[in-house]
Amino acid sequence: MAHIRKTRTPRIPRVIADFNTYIRRTADYLLELTLAPITMAVPKASSVNILTMDFADTMTVTMENTGTPPGADALNFCTAPENTDACDLIQSIEVNPGESQMRTIAELGGAAKRHLNVTNPSANKNGSCRVTLPLNWKRLLLNEGQNIQWQELRKEWAELYKLYSDKRHKRTPEIRDLLLNVKNRFIEFAQPALEHIQGVQTAGIADFEVFRIKSGALRDSTPTRHEAPTELLCHARLKNIAGGSISYTCNSDADSKRGSKEPGYEIQTAYSILSAGEPAPMNAEQAQRQQTLTRAKGQLRFGGENLTKILYIWFRWFDPKRPELSGNYGARQSLVIA
Repeated sequence: MAHIRKTRTPRIPRVIADFNTYIRRTADYLLELTLAPITMAVPKASSVNILTMDFADTMTVTMENTGTPPGADALNFCTAPENTDACDLIQSIEVNPGESQMRTIAELGGAAKRHLNVTNPSANKNGSCRVTLPLNWKRLLLNEGQNIQWQELRKEWAELYKLYSDKRHKRTPEIRDLLLNVKNRFIEFAQPALEHIQGVQTAGIADFEVFRIKSGALRDSTPTRHEAPTELLCHARLKNIAGGSISYTCNSDADSKRGSKEPGYEIQTAYSILSAGEPAPMNAEQAQRQQTLTRAKGQLRFGGENLTKILYIWFRWFDPKRPELSGNYGARQSLVIA
């Protein structure tokens, strides 16, 4: 994980739907393991490089000797200098078969912090080991209190957002005010933590993507690359103008009147224009046409020949480079073209 120095202030999303995705994803990410546990065979009389990365002195590593006595001997774990697989056995940590130990990187070898190696000193017995790196919040050098508060704010937000999402029965001005209060408290709490993360030696591009930190290789010159389909819906406000044209405004927040696009996405529509009495399409797959829009606000021009006909239309966030990572279409909208 390369240490990237060029940074700027991280920006936490303000739009409610986008913020909901952000607080859920970041809270889950903090509780994920940095890497899946690494299992490795260690041949007799050899040293093996387990992992190469930028370690912080205080980062913890769990080392297990998975060999079973009497067919295995103790293994020695340490950090090793660059361009070598050799452990300094004076500074290494010895782990007996069937046992495990947790140590900080500082305890595993001093200044050489790029390579984590294991040595099997036995001349006639093969060995095996498993190494587990910490949860992401520990690797990013957040303290336990910060992680707990992050999780508690996420839980408080989730409970209110469930009520807020029930537009018909539960979305009241009081619920909205409570929801916005949690969002503002989270932003005030998380902003210093994000500024800390962007300066941590063990933070890398994957972390910056999750926390939306524009840093080094992730500055604005680098396009957003999606790893999974977005869960956000594209909400559109439609209004007749005149002469067969309709204005649209899109965003991810159904309550917002401001047009905005999700980073890395265009807007795709699926629509049909039918005369009164013709069977209406029930879903986007039944629509007659598609159109991709590159602006969050604009006009749909259908011409005077379609006046008095009915427009049935769906909107979604669309990734033109990888369509399989596009979002789902929202609810159907219909409007008589005037």
